Amino acid sequence: MFKCHHCGHAAHTRSSRDMSNKTVERYYQCQNINCSATFGTKESWDKDFITPDRKNFAEPHPEDSDQLGILYD
Repeated sequence: MFKCHHCGHAAHTRSSRDMSNKTVERYYQCQNINCSATFGTKESWDKDFITPDRKNFAEPHPEDSDQLGILYD
């Protein structure tokens, strides 16, 4: 949630796109019906507070439907 810079009400993300692996552009719409402003922001990585231990880094699960016990014909 981001606050509308026009009226101060909550603005919700309508869409977003990656600009790089550290920057995202987000498009918002104000939820105040009397304002309804739409605007964009750029969100970027700033700093790490804790970094993962790369020696024991867990790889993500494969995208396989069988791991859920679902069988398809």
